[in-house]
Amino acid sequence: MVVLTPTLPIHTVAELVAYAKANPGKLNWGYGLGTSPHLIGEMFKHITQTDIAAIPYRGGAQAVTDILAGQIHMNIGTTADDRCRWCAPAKLRAIAVIGEGRYPDLPEVPTMAESGVPLSLTFWTGIPGAGRRPPPTWSASSTAP
Repeated sequence: MVVLTPTLPIHTVAELVAYAKANPGKLNWGYGLGTSPHLIGEMFKHITQTDIAAIPYRGGAQAVTDILAGQIHMNIGTTADDRCRWCAPAKLRAIAVIGEGRYPDLPEVPTMAESGVPLSLTFWTGIPGAGRRPPPTWSASSTAP
């Protein structure tokens, strides 16, 4: 998900690209170093040919803390990192999700592809466990607990 500080005059991906092109190097974004949001952000900058300063963090949660504090302008993070949006909706503005479709919890936020940027990635994370584990109580097609 792409979230912005609401102090920016940006409400859509098109406005973000236009603002970044009109103000090269003036916007910055935070990400967890070496994470999928890091790759997505670099792909976004490449596809849109924008100059947005990259601020690396040890993890996505630190970037969210700094965007809430007004230290950075935007964050490309996982929905888990950005769930604080629901805790403080006046402090973050979601402008796009990066996936095949809109998130059920955020139906009003368009996908990056719907916003005109051909960027759609889905990542899966697995958690290994000991053998003879009981079967899951949820399926891959349902929402995990």
